[in-house]
Amino acid sequence: MDDTLHIDCIWGNMNKIAIFVLFSLALYGCNEESKVQDAVRNNLKDPDSAKFERLFVSKDGTRACVNWNAKNGFGGYGGWSTAELMHDADAWTVVKMEGHDFNCNDEAVAINGRVEIAKKEALKNAFDWIQKSRKLSDAEMRLTYMPKDCRMKAFAYAIKVESIVRAQQMSSGIEEATAEEAKLRSELQEGNCSRS
Repeated sequence: MDDTLHIDCIWGNMNKIAIFVLFSLALYGCNEESKVQDAVRNNLKDPDSAKFERLFVSKDGTRACVNWNAKNGFGGYGGWSTAELMHDADAWTVVKMEGHDFNCNDEAVAINGRVEIAKKEALKNAFDWIQKSRKLSDAEMRLTYMPKDCRMKAFAYAIKVESIVRAQQMSSGIEEATAEEAKLRSELQEGNCSRS
């Protein structure tokens, strides 16, 4: 076989493969768009009236946003809103129907991921500190049995940790948030659940 002919065959096959890959990616994108829209429609009073624009799906495929408008209970369109969704167990779930456009980019998805991890860890630590300092059993640590003031302080601590992570991303308010977090941490480690 002539080298030129062989190269032409390889090049032709590569073009076919590239076209197939691009076509597959386009179909995947259309399929995800449809799934996101269906998830939003399931939360509307008049799903058939839904209009959509500006779909965003994060690079890691875990978050999505779409702008939507639909008829309200009075039969008129209520104006554009941003739905925020999360991909879980092979389905899209609406997190907020009235979300924010500023959450609809990969940087915001990364920040929100770090925030969620920090909040979960903070809440676990707060509950561990309460259990240890107050010598509570595992049964007493169930949310329904735990003293309400301790639950509230643990959640306040997790929210403060969230504000620190967000402040670090924006490079503002870090000192104040860190000081408040340290105070809450110290009180929780001592078993002090009263309001500060």
